[in-house]
Amino acid sequence: MADYKDLINGILGDVTDKLKDVTRGTEAEAIIDDGKEFVRDAGNYAKMKFNIASAQEELRRTYLEIGRLYYEENRDNPSDLFAPLFDRIELLTTDIESKKIVADDLRSNLKFKKTANFEEPLEVIETEKKDE
Repeated sequence: MADYKDLINGILGDVTDKLKDVTRGTEAEAIIDDGKEFVRDAGNYAKMKFNIASAQEELRRTYLEIGRLYYEENRDNPSDLFAPLFDRIELLTTDIESKKIVADDLRSNLKFKKTANFEEPLEVIETEKKDE
């Protein structure tokens, strides 16, 4: 992969050098310089937005872990503030478990209404070839 990268970078470098030679001292050189600066700035912006999103996702996961640990430690004796949320967790857990049972039931009943015969189309083709 590094060989392809070197090849591509070499070609881009050659093209860039030729463009610099052709546009040196013209208005096109200023436009190209502005474009390069814009692309560099846009890349830095995109990288920063990605870093922010990554940090936010890590923060979200950390909050979830704190909540999960708190719930596990206090599920039998929630404070008044958290009691409605704990009740909601219990309802959702029960609902999920019942839906899993229904899904398993649906999966076990999945079957074709009619059994496919994959040999029949081949027999038809072979018969047609014999007739020709």
